Amino acid sequence: MENKNLFDDFKKFQEKVDPPSKDQTNPHYRNAYASFESCLNTIKPALHQHNFILVQSNNRDELGDYTQTKFVHESGHELTTKVYLVLDKNNMQGVCSAITYAKRYGILTLAGIE
Repeated sequence: MENKNLFDDFKKFQEKVDPPSKDQTNPHYRNAYASFESCLNTIKPALHQHNFILVQSNNRDELGDYTQTKFVHESGHELTTKVYLVLDKNNMQGVCSAITYAKRYGILTLAGIE
């Protein structure tokens, strides 16, 4: 029964959530993209409405550093993905930039949004 509720709630979430607004412009390529804040503002309310919470953390395994994104359902079941970090700069700014990028794409990936 819990798996059915998970499936039903996730289906309802995906039917409800719209792609986040593309509120930023990449200065190098001049293309518009959705900021991390835009992703959160769009996706979190829909998750909460359908019995999920968002959890993101950073960690390291044998393949490298990554950001893990989880949609945790009220049943205790989780949908999860890892995005491994690739640094442009080997300093804190480079790390933070890679983490923000990984968080944004982790959320979009799990939500099924491009």
